[in-house]
Amino acid sequence: MYKISVIIPVYNVEKYLSQCLESVIHQTYKNLEIIIVNDGSKDGSIDICNEYIKKDKRIKYVYQKNMGLSAARNTGIKNATGDYIHFIDSDDFIPLNYYEKMVNAIGSTDADIVCGGFYFEKHPSESVRFSNSYIFTNLHDKIEKTYAFKYKYVWRYLIKTSFVKKQKLSFMVGYYMEDVMFTIPAFTNANKIVTCPSVQYFYRYNGKSILNLKNRKKNKKLHHDNKYMNNLAKNYAKEHGFSLESIVLNRKLYKLFDLIPFLRKSTYVNKKTYSFFGIKLFGER
Repeated sequence: MYKISVIIPVYNVEKYLSQCLESVIHQTYKNLEIIIVNDGSKDGSIDICNEYIKKDKRIKYVYQKNMGLSAARNTGIKNATGDYIHFIDSDDFIPLNYYEKMVNAIGSTDADIVCGGFYFEKHPSESVRFSNSYIFTNLHDKIEKTYAFKYKYVWRYLIKTSFVKKQKLSFMVGYYMEDVMFTIPAFTNANKIVTCPSVQYFYRYNGKSILNLKNRKKNKKLHHDNKYMNNLAKNYAKEHGFSLESIVLNRKLYKLFDLIPFLRKSTYVNKKTYSFFGIKLFGER
């Protein structure tokens, strides 16, 4: 039975933290190591953490001065002793059978990465839910058919701990959009990636988040880091003999067609297509 190291960075999330922790400690899959990394919270988060430490002996608690999400996740990796790692943001939560289903998807595949779906609270049409279990070994398929570059969030995956440490994967400290240069190298080097059907991580809309649209517009560093990380990813891809340009083009086309009212957008499980009076224009089958 695989042991999963659940890494939960915490910074000033007292409003949501209890729900996040409740969704983890009550999982139907019990073989968990729950690593809470308190990144210098100044609100009531520390009291909530102390409350849950008393409730569950599987919790490891690490306190560090505020260094940002990347540093907190890196601390979690250093403390992980499980077979697989899962990152969960402390303002999100997961269904109670999440890890049971994700582990079942591994089966006998020995996959380095398990990819699940997610529900996007703010924009439900952008949610992803896989209809079946698929195994991807081709690099292009691994990145495009899991939407890895479009939805770069690392909380979508269970990642084999030995693989993370062998590849020396870590998050770049001091940058926003830090998931990009963790995900792309991980997918490039993974032996195989398996998808998990019918399971979704709940990605909450947090109005105070830096990724909130209003905050995005005000934050020049976020714009800079987004561009910088995407350029790093494209250069990394080029150095390793593949291109992200077609994926970026598809993403832009979807956004363009979303603005045209007479086009009907249909979102299915694991596929998206655009059509005009029933005639397919472009998309995936």
